[in-house]
Amino acid sequence: MKHWHETAAILDRVTHLAAAGVPAAIADEVDARLDPDGFLHFRFDKQEAYAESLQVASDSDAIDVRVKLIAYPANPEETRRVARSILPGAR
Repeated sequence: MKHWHETAAILDRVTHLAAAGVPAAIADEVDARLDPDGFLHFRFDKQEAYAESLQVASDSDAIDVRVKLIAYPANPEETRRVARSILPGAR
């Protein structure tokens, strides 16, 4: 990111996700949502997103999201630890 407005836009999106309760909604399923490459997977409901409300989807008509988690050392246990540290209520 070379420009401050790009950074501000990303921070705004992250804040919006947190306000919508997305981290709390996926915290209980963190192990199932992490793949071996360190990506955290979740889906948003398309209709709710169109209405500018972010809700974790439970059906197949969804927007797929994957977030790469950076962990050192890069192994599954450390990636799970990182995911739990950023998701409130994760076990």
